[in-house]
Amino acid sequence: MSTSESRQRSKLVGVRLLPEEHHALKLEADRQGLTVPALILSTLRLAVPDVVARGELQPI
Repeated sequence: MSTSESRQRSKLVGVRLLPEEHHALKLEADRQGLTVPALILSTLRLAVPDVVARGELQPI
């Protein structure tokens, strides 16, 4: 995946990451068999399940 694609995918979840942060998330996502946005959403579901369940996370 190109750097541009990585940035666009990170922007989809409304998060701006430094290259080393994205790399760390990418390694963890790969380890779990997920994409970076899916990993972030999964983490948000654990952290604030009531907000995610109500659909209050809006795309940017």
